Amino acid sequence: MSGELSPYNSAAIAPADEQLSDAAKAFAVASMASNTKRAYRAQWKLWTAYATRVGCEQLPASPFHVANWLAERAKPNSDDGATLSTVRTAVAADRSAHQAAGLHFDTAHPSIKSVTAGIARKKARLVKQATPLRPNLIANVLETLTDEPVDLRDAALLALGYMFALRRSEAAGIDLGEQGDGDSVLYIEPDEIRLVEIRGKTLRPGEQRERVVPRHPNAPAVALVERWIAVAGIQPGQALLRSVAKGGKVGPRLSDQNIAWIIKRRLFVYYTRHMRMDEAAAEAAVKAYSGHSLRVGFAVAAADGAADIGAITRAGGWRGPAMPIRYTERAEQRRTSPHLKPGVGLSSYMRGSR
Repeated sequence: MSGELSPYNSAAIAPADEQLSDAAKAFAVASMASNTKRAYRAQWKLWTAYATRVGCEQLPASPFHVANWLAERAKPNSDDGATLSTVRTAVAADRSAHQAAGLHFDTAHPSIKSVTAGIARKKARLVKQATPLRPNLIANVLETLTDEPVDLRDAALLALGYMFALRRSEAAGIDLGEQGDGDSVLYIEPDEIRLVEIRGKTLRPGEQRERVVPRHPNAPAVALVERWIAVAGIQPGQALLRSVAKGGKVGPRLSDQNIAWIIKRRLFVYYTRHMRMDEAAAEAAVKAYSGHSLRVGFAVAAADGAADIGAITRAGGWRGPAMPIRYTERAEQRRTSPHLKPGVGLSSYMRGSR
């Protein structure tokens, strides 16, 4: 089955089973997040180009041809090439395409497993973690923002992103007060603020999760969120974080790509206007941050404060403690280091540097 036939040719991935109604196919398409569909489509496009070039079947694909494709992508004799994460996404995209076409694809085939394992070993790289956006820097940025609508919107984003340790997509998907077309609902109450998630990366179908933040330790930040809601005229069921045009006109819901850009822009403005940093140095500093930096920043700050890993996991909506442990490992090692015990550190025995 070659040529242009592909479950990725359309804007969505729909099962090819003729027995499914249009309504059933629509729900099947909704089972996959838009970001995942976008990533899979990109990988499928690369696979079909490779298959056309070497003259092999696109669908069903031979595991041996897929293994050859993965090896070529990873460039075994070069320091660049596809990362292990990209390779795994490529395999998942092939599997999903086969499933959508009603075909089986063996991702555990020895050729694919051995090539993937070899890529993991030979192309091992340091895992780049987003630089944590710590609460003192967030507070400094918030204090420089005005009552202009775009400033209040960005203040709400920074405050909520840190308090709930939000992913980019989670921040973009918040509705106010009642369910709209987003993925979660924010409730602001006298003693707490709550985020109830109805869809999310780590939520199973039909599951929902509640994340609760006490209001008192974050009162000024919550007040900024309320100020944005009032100025923007956001009503229950509407998107909370919205675009703001020139002149202060409030527009539609932000995308997750907007979230990362806003974080970087606010840091750049803070560094250049308030810290008097030259633009080149500010650009270099901002590069270390990403749309994930608020989430990592919360986890690191909580670990520095000796918060329980279980509490950090619940507060950030992680499925389990593996990622919070990864984010907080350095802070935890620093806090509990044996070097802090009397008689362990070399400072106990040395008079000073030589």
